[in-house]
Amino acid sequence: MNRTCLRINTNTNTNENSIYGAPSDLNQHNYLRMKNCLFSIALFIFNLPVFSQNTGFHPDMKFINYLVGKGETKEALRALDYVPQTSPQLTDSIHFLKGWLHYQNKELEQSCNFLLKVSNKSENFMKSRFFSAYNKAYLGEVQSSDSIINDLNISDTMMLELKYFELSGNRLLDRDFEGFAKFNKQYQGAVYFLDGKKDNLERYEIQLKGYKRKSPGLSAIMSAAVPGLGKIYSGKTAEGVASFLYVGTMAGVSYELYRKDGLKSPFFWLAATATSVFYIGNIWGSYFAAQRTNNLFYYEIDQRILFDLHIPLRNFFN
Repeated sequence: MNRTCLRINTNTNTNENSIYGAPSDLNQHNYLRMKNCLFSIALFIFNLPVFSQNTGFHPDMKFINYLVGKGETKEALRALDYVPQTSPQLTDSIHFLKGWLHYQNKELEQSCNFLLKVSNKSENFMKSRFFSAYNKAYLGEVQSSDSIINDLNISDTMMLELKYFELSGNRLLDRDFEGFAKFNKQYQGAVYFLDGKKDNLERYEIQLKGYKRKSPGLSAIMSAAVPGLGKIYSGKTAEGVASFLYVGTMAGVSYELYRKDGLKSPFFWLAATATSVFYIGNIWGSYFAAQRTNNLFYYEIDQRILFDLHIPLRNFFN
């Protein structure tokens, strides 16, 4: 009896490693182009009913908010480029959302560029200005941050205290202790979640004032006298001990070769050269060890200041 067998092909021929789930026999580049094309067509279709309307509402904003909620910030930014700016309100919304998405992506320069475009007619104007000022401070442009905040016309008591708090933090970042004291005195305790952060800033001021900078020159001289001593002075004890052992060992080997074979020994000259390299490197390294210690201290303090400036903004505006 003849039997007919039906073979089921279980090979789906898909590329499981592709983040897009594209078939393995489809060129990845062509697949991405097709995906982008379909995305653009979809946006165009959504836009058709409202291209000619002068209104502050646009239906694509719902779709963009959906993308934001799903964490697709890159796609949301690209989608915003397709939304026609048909009214000042919509333009402000687009600028704010672009600035906020760049902020979430830690693209602070781009974030500032868009947040500063939000007009004073927008309900997000103050939030845009405060966060753009914070972005500038984080980027090291403290004077620009001050200018943004000082240009704000604020009458609300709580927001005014937030303004003084941010300015006082900027003064610490700029190592302007007189300016810090000036703005710190303006705080009247009207914003409860600033109390602990204000105490933190005052503690950072004490630490900054009390810190004794390590002298790179002195560190180098100390290591010239005793190998590794400058690194120990700079707080790099392990590096200092290692330098002492390296240079000391090489010097001992060089002396032993000299004692046995004299100046004619090529091994002596080889060891002496290596000793000189380690010795000079020990001095050079000690100079930069002091610089690294100073930079690390100020970096850690600045990061704490920026953190304490950031949290109140999130609490105040969210």
